[in-house]
Amino acid sequence: MGLYLVEVYRSPNIGIFLRANDNFLLAPKGIASTKSKMLAESLGVSPVAVSVEGTRLLGPLVVMNNKGMLVSRLVEDYEVRELASLSGLRVERFTSNCTAVGNLVAANDHGAVVSQILDH
Repeated sequence: MGLYLVEVYRSPNIGIFLRANDNFLLAPKGIASTKSKMLAESLGVSPVAVSVEGTRLLGPLVVMNNKGMLVSRLVEDYEVRELASLSGLRVERFTSNCTAVGNLVAANDHGAVVSQILDH
């Protein structure tokens, strides 16, 4: 396993744009295909180009593991269908008034750690 130093859209804050599990890397539509492929290869996964809420900000709006994906409640129906089709995962909208599900939940295949603000 290596460590790769990268920028995405000239930003060092790559977690805003990317989300990965053991099988694929979600990367924003419009990112250079060469960069998307390089990033995915670095993780040993396949690249998947998507949008969420019509934006490239995947990190704050998506949380996933190898079994499923939660997305912001504001995600368009066609984006939910596309995410499910391209990833092969079950995709559900997070029904909270908080839309940045990726900032509030950290999950893997064994469980999740959830922000206390979701207790309201």
